[in-house]
Amino acid sequence: MVSDAGTPLFADPGHTLVRMALKRDINIIVVPGASSIMTAVVRSGFDIQKFYYAGFLSRKPEERLDELKYLKNVSSTVILLETPYRLLPVLSAAMEIMPDRDAYIGCNLTMVYETHHYGTFKELYKKFADMRFKGEFVIVFEGNKVAGGNEFKRFNKKSARFSKASSSRGYKKSYSSHSSGKFKGANRNFKGSSRNFKDKKRY
Repeated sequence: MVSDAGTPLFADPGHTLVRMALKRDINIIVVPGASSIMTAVVRSGFDIQKFYYAGFLSRKPEERLDELKYLKNVSSTVILLETPYRLLPVLSAAMEIMPDRDAYIGCNLTMVYETHHYGTFKELYKKFADMRFKGEFVIVFEGNKVAGGNEFKRFNKKSARFSKASSSRGYKKSYSSHSSGKFKGANRNFKGSSRNFKDKKRY
């Protein structure tokens, strides 16, 4: 399987193919390609000893606000993906929840016309409201250094998007380096559709 949009499987049905191959004991060789997630988290300049890949936020405004309220308290650097037409709604919601949080937006990453934007969510919202940008982007924002980590705690009973519990429908990973030297793959739960937290991982 070859993708023309960078490393696949983060937000496409390729993970289904991988699981089928594993179940049938078919050998898999992974050759990493360009990755907007890794490009963004490195280019952001934020602490990447621990980072939390949150994927897509909900399309529903109220759920989106709830998700951002949770992410506001995550102690590690947070990475978000979104569709090109939903940048302003996400920035507007983030500005409401954490207006002064430092963030980075990488646009059209790994392309010759990529651009990089830094500031608080309040500043970035104003900037992109005037810019009317359309294209691919990744949002990275600094973790909460005061509240302490809650990366691996259950979000709430109604929405299991941040749940530790595994699900037969899929998984969502939070990568963090600990003293044990191992990566934790907690918070497993995304559904196999194609949008927001229920699907995840699009490049």
